[in-house]
Amino acid sequence: MQVHTTTLVSGVLLILIGLLFLRFTGSAGITGVLGAGDTADLEVMLQERITAALAAVPGWVLSGLAAIAAGVWLLRRARLPGEGVSSTQGAGPAAARTPAGAHRR
Repeated sequence: MQVHTTTLVSGVLLILIGLLFLRFTGSAGITGVLGAGDTADLEVMLQERITAALAAVPGWVLSGLAAIAAGVWLLRRARLPGEGVSSTQGAGPAAARTPAGAHRR
């Protein structure tokens, strides 16, 4: 059995992250640079500003924008080359190399 260095490093990092989560009760205790009180105040202030900015926008506008975005995504996905079903799809690599008139034995 061989252990590659990247596998070893990623394993050690995952163990350290797991220990941090156990120590700080998930990510609840990791507050970042500002501290717990500052981030809570910042979140409330941002929520109030976003709510005030979106209060003037009717709900149907947001729903319409979401529907348009979904339609554009579906159209772009439908137009991608190679998305169609070919006759050799699912038959394996041998079927793709077999000429059209040839029979398998």
